[in-house]
Amino acid sequence: AIHLPETVLSIGYAAFTGCGSLTALTLPFTGSTKEWSLTNYYIRDNFGYVFGTASYTNGVQKNCYYGSNSYSVACYLPYNLTEITIPEGVTTIGKQAFEGCTNLATISIPSSATSIEYDSFADTAWLNNQKTNGLVIVNDILLDGTGCTDRDVVIPDGVKVINSYSFGSSSSMNTKMYSVTIPSSVTTIKSSTFNSNCYFLNTINYRGSEEQWGSINIEFDNDKLSSITINYYTE
Repeated sequence: AIHLPETVLSIGYAAFTGCGSLTALTLPFTGSTKEWSLTNYYIRDNFGYVFGTASYTNGVQKNCYYGSNSYSVACYLPYNLTEITIPEGVTTIGKQAFEGCTNLATISIPSSATSIEYDSFADTAWLNNQKTNGLVIVNDILLDGTGCTDRDVVIPDGVKVINSYSFGSSSSMNTKMYSVTIPSSVTTIKSSTFNSNCYFLNTINYRGSEEQWGSINIEFDNDKLSSITINYYTE
């Protein structure tokens, strides 16, 4: 296990390359420095930065995204990593940050992480375990709903963000869901959430007014929302 204290202010590129037997890791930040911004260049703000791009024994290749998630480079993460602690103060967990860490079963996510991009934990043991409860919600963000087997899905009150591909993707189409109940607490529906991937979806039950619905930030590729029934309910 590696535990770095909060007094550490920077970590060198590929500092932990070759650590294929690493099972647990605690970092005071993700990337190269505590002050590094997501708008900066290359992968210095990405979890994969500290492991580098060179292959090693028990290293799993994955794409590390940078530049507002527009570009990627192949990094290698330890296959045996089972536990990660993301420190308080981290506000964003990038797209597909830990995807492919199949043995990663324990993840501590701080309350400061108010932006968790899609597929951040895809193909991890942690997410697979969470799916058994249906909807996976962290810090008021609906991360995943593919484990929900109900025809009529109810998103609980308090959820603020519905993440991209929450209910299905082009490679894993959702053929179970016919309706979704969305609370008035939702402020953002991310891209590619309610599209052709939700094959049988025909009804949205919105727990608010039509005016409130119109104020939601609905990103691109949510074409289903313009072709299905939307019911408005106010108490």
